[in-house]
Amino acid sequence: MQNTTTNLHAKAAEDADWKMSQSVLADIRRIAEQNQNRGNSSFRVGSIVDDRRFHQLVDENEQWFRDRLAENEVIFCLDWNQYLLLRDYYRLSPAEQRIEAVFSTLCQFHRSLGISQFNAIKFAPLSDGLNNQLLKLRPRAESEWTEQLGSVCSRQIRHVTGKHQESLDRLLGAAGWLISHPSFLADRDGIRDQWKKLPEGSDHVFPLKKTTKIPRLNSEFPYEHIEPLQIDNFRIAFDQFCETWQLEGMLSWELPEPSGPHWDYFDFTDPEMMSKPAEPKTPFHTPVLAKDQLDSADFDDHGRNSAEHGFNDQRKWQAYASMFKVHHWSEIISNRYSGRERPRGDQRKSRGLISDITGMDVGRVKKLQRQYIRLANDDYKDMSNFR
Repeated sequence: MQNTTTNLHAKAAEDADWKMSQSVLADIRRIAEQNQNRGNSSFRVGSIVDDRRFHQLVDENEQWFRDRLAENEVIFCLDWNQYLLLRDYYRLSPAEQRIEAVFSTLCQFHRSLGISQFNAIKFAPLSDGLNNQLLKLRPRAESEWTEQLGSVCSRQIRHVTGKHQESLDRLLGAAGWLISHPSFLADRDGIRDQWKKLPEGSDHVFPLKKTTKIPRLNSEFPYEHIEPLQIDNFRIAFDQFCETWQLEGMLSWELPEPSGPHWDYFDFTDPEMMSKPAEPKTPFHTPVLAKDQLDSADFDDHGRNSAEHGFNDQRKWQAYASMFKVHHWSEIISNRYSGRERPRGDQRKSRGLISDITGMDVGRVKKLQRQYIRLANDDYKDMSNFR
């Protein structure tokens, strides 16, 4: 089966007539051909960090990756479908264009947002390619998921795929509320300060996930690795942070991973839960709609829980989702080559980039950027008056 993303990149690169097109085209065509040769197995791909092409790219451009990986955080891939705008905006050299093009192609093939010290960063609501593949390849998804999970029935698969996109969009709404809430940002900054003080080699790199380790009670487990007190304290604090804000973890300091609801026997965000019955459980930042048909008692409990946390404008979840996308791309674009002189009209051009990437018009992008600043600074309490 042909890989659409890589073929589009190859076609775009050919149309652009780059000065260094032969070098870039060779790399992108090679990846596209290899992806195509995988045939039906292309739906199930490994991680980018296991791909020898990625390791070769890092080996050949070690300094570039080191410069981008500031403070051991995350390098997100740029949307190379907008390569002409990106090239002109950053004034990329031919070598930088090649790195960005190949890195983007590899990340999109493996459905990764980026990497952190050779760990893949994945967040389904931002992985549009995954959503499209999942919906288009439902028959294959049914057979492969059933093979992996055993007892998942067709009804459950159809239910998941049918609601998949809206579920992910609601998770984006939850993430948008979190990253614009002053109390969350203050707690995040406190955890980040603890993280920065961890000793080298502690292996606490992104994605940071809440732990599920059995607490140490005695020495009956000879295989147990005893962690220094400082690391144990960080784990306890991070788990409490995740519990307070109902997160699965942090994919970067700007990208929280909200827990999804447990409805209808499974958690939309965790395929492994689909075959396990679960009590209805709705995180306070999950937007709940009338069509979800929650039991009235559960609905009332959720409303009270949300209000206690300050999430009073759930009806605006789509605006929060849009604001999250704008903020996510604003951060990536502004930090990618942070020491480089920006072109004249920087803000206007960066908004044009975000507009092309997200599909929102420039005026909407500008309005959402301003709204984010007002919310994060506690000038506005919510989105209730946002239009």
